[in-house]
Amino acid sequence: MPWRCRYRRYPDPEVWIVGAHGSFGLSAVIAAAALLLASLSHRVGGTRARVMSLGALLGVGLALATTGHAATASPRWLTAPAVFVHGIALAFWVGSLAPLALAMRGPRQAAIEALKRFSWVIPFAVAALLASGLLLAVVQLKRPDALWTTSYGRVLAIKLMLIVLLLAIALWNRLFLTPQVGEGRDKSRRLMRRTIIAELVLVVGILGVVGLWRFTPPPRALLAAQPLFTHVHTERLMADITVSRGRSGPVSIAIQLRTPDEQVLAAKAVSVTLSSQENGVEASIAEARSSGEGQWQVSMAIPVAGRWTLALDVLISDFDQFHAEAEIQIH
Repeated sequence: MPWRCRYRRYPDPEVWIVGAHGSFGLSAVIAAAALLLASLSHRVGGTRARVMSLGALLGVGLALATTGHAATASPRWLTAPAVFVHGIALAFWVGSLAPLALAMRGPRQAAIEALKRFSWVIPFAVAALLASGLLLAVVQLKRPDALWTTSYGRVLAIKLMLIVLLLAIALWNRLFLTPQVGEGRDKSRRLMRRTIIAELVLVVGILGVVGLWRFTPPPRALLAAQPLFTHVHTERLMADITVSRGRSGPVSIAIQLRTPDEQVLAAKAVSVTLSSQENGVEASIAEARSSGEGQWQVSMAIPVAGRWTLALDVLISDFDQFHAEAEIQIH
């Protein structure tokens, strides 16, 4: 009997429902709305077209800022706006290149006017793009050597080299070709069109390189995925506490109890409390279970990133209980 590949002929509704309830679903809806606004702006004119184009541009930034490694990195109040600014600055720059290249083929005066408008606005877009990109790179890399010691950093290095080349072409256009086009030189207009096409080719290359980040988690995320260790030392007990990972979500907490003179501390019960004043999260309490001599384990959930207080209440006897606290940073 010949082998046949079996597949679903129709989309599974459950998959779409799960996707729609996540951050990716919200991002996709915003992106679709931005695309719709951009498409409709061509059918109207005047102020309405400008307002719809601005809405589409803002939609690009919002779609990028609602999901992804960079937009959800801690502190999100800083990284999400940075991704938003990065997205709209890039969309404006890249989106202006093709119309500008077409304008260079049109009437001389119309080409000059289009180039003047572009030349006046583009420095602000490039400055915003570079500033937001630098901020996100610092957050994602965590340390300078990650630029060449991690896969994420090497992809970023290739992207930066292409961006330097792109900026060099843009600077050449602004300093040398733009004044010549303003003087009405047709040869300069033809050269300007070719350099803009070169910029577009570089942009496609940069976007292709950025796509590799889908397979290379940033160093920040790798560090957050590693176990988090802290030590508590009071007059009555010592505790080695290991959190299974330093990022938000379900975690497993292992506790080794000792006396101040390094002897195993026998306890009848241990409760763990997690709270975050920074995030306004009330205390969550869970009872640990014994996993060996002086060893305890508990599974808990840390819903959001930030600084958390981990408290231990150790019951030694019916009349004796120890308390200890430690601060942990969750990414």
